[in-house]
Amino acid sequence: MINILFLIFLSFLPVFLVGRYIYKHDEDKDSKKILFKLFMAGVASAFVAVIFSLTIQSILGLTGETTDMNLLQIFIYAFVVVAFSEELAKWFFTYSIGYKSKYFDRPFEIILYSVFVALGFAAFENILYVFANETFGQSIFVGVIRSITAIPAHAIDGIFMGYFLSLAKQAEVKMEHSSKKKYLFLSLLVPIFLHGLYDFLAFSGHKSFIFIILFFIVLVLLYIIGFSKIKKVSKIKERLFYKNNFCHKCGSKVVTDFCQICGNKNV
Repeated sequence: MINILFLIFLSFLPVFLVGRYIYKHDEDKDSKKILFKLFMAGVASAFVAVIFSLTIQSILGLTGETTDMNLLQIFIYAFVVVAFSEELAKWFFTYSIGYKSKYFDRPFEIILYSVFVALGFAAFENILYVFANETFGQSIFVGVIRSITAIPAHAIDGIFMGYFLSLAKQAEVKMEHSSKKKYLFLSLLVPIFLHGLYDFLAFSGHKSFIFIILFFIVLVLLYIIGFSKIKKVSKIKERLFYKNNFCHKCGSKVVTDFCQICGNKNV
């Protein structure tokens, strides 16, 4: 019983630490209810991703272990079966719950939301990986390794997803429809690419030691770039919109602190 509790603690600890780190950068400290909702949506996205991935696997005929696949098959499996399925599922919940939330009025908010969806997914996945071992020692090893690789990687995918969704919202507010579509597309494409690259290098490690070296180089670069975006975007103070983009005095469309029609301050 103690071993089980310890493994549960080990599975959730990195998720908690990463979530706490991201949350500390949010000055508005939005309602924790929506963050819990997004986290649970992330858990739900794991089930959706399983359905997607199994369907794609069946269509492509990619079955068995990655150790039995050639590099092309591993590439397709990593990018199409795993990355596409998982990021699409996470994107759907992030967009439908976070992007359309009334709390999303600053660029950093959507990064926070997308990371919490990613962490919900990662937490559920981590439980499966940690408990799917024959010995207690193996479970601890898997939990420790994933705490510095898979968990942060899911969060970084969420950071990039949220970053482009924030740009999409800014374009939407400015009524730049073509730019909005471009950034919405990138909010899905970039996480898929990064996730696929991560998995391809990880799955190919048994083929050559060079893949293991590249894996850790890419992981470090993702750490640096991803968390630098957190610091950059969290410093943006301007709101994206006010009261659903309309002046609450005269009803005109507003995109700044002051209504351009009546001069009313929108806070």
